[in-house]
Amino acid sequence: MVQSVMVQSVMVLSVMVQSVMVLSVMVQSVMVQSVMVQSVMVQSVMVKVTLHAEAEHTLLDSENTNVLDMEVSPPELMNILNKIISKHGGLQTDGFSIESCRSMVAVMDSDSTGKLGFHEFKYLWNNIKRWQGIYLSHDADHSGVICSKELPKAFKAAGFPLNDQLYKLIIRRYSDEHGDMDFDNYIGCLVRLDAMCRAFKTLDKDNSGTIDLDIKEWLQLTMYS
Repeated sequence: MVQSVMVQSVMVLSVMVQSVMVLSVMVQSVMVQSVMVQSVMVQSVMVKVTLHAEAEHTLLDSENTNVLDMEVSPPELMNILNKIISKHGGLQTDGFSIESCRSMVAVMDSDSTGKLGFHEFKYLWNNIKRWQGIYLSHDADHSGVICSKELPKAFKAAGFPLNDQLYKLIIRRYSDEHGDMDFDNYIGCLVRLDAMCRAFKTLDKDNSGTIDLDIKEWLQLTMYS
């Protein structure tokens, strides 16, 4: 009997040890998963902070930008964007012209001051960073430009799945005679598309997909932009 009791005790102790080991492994697994989740959260926050800091640094680094009101005029926007793209290879561009920058400021200038406020600039900057990655990833032949065949997928990836008729109009307006679109025209086109879509959604208050404008509203919407 004594031996039987001892055997049973050993078996119980063995089960207890195994239970402790299993519990220890489970705790370690939970701790590792927790650390991984925290690491991902920290990385996400760091990316967001880096983007905002980079935008702020770029804005403050412009020699002529009014630091007090943090507003960016078309000439200042042109200098900032051309300074940025000069640091990145693989982008074929003639540089952002003053006219294209006037157009970008106009379509994003929500308070009609003729300048971009700091938050408007940050919105533009974050879009440009995202669209730059799309531009490079869809330049399949590494020519530095987006050709007419690459354009639909590039625009769809940017959030604008358009029909063939619109693509033809865009190519006619923003591409060269060979149907190739360089980086500054690509960005200028997307800025306008994004702004016009946001304006439409603002006016489409009942989400019907249609809006009603009188002549004054139409001219106000189209002439300044």
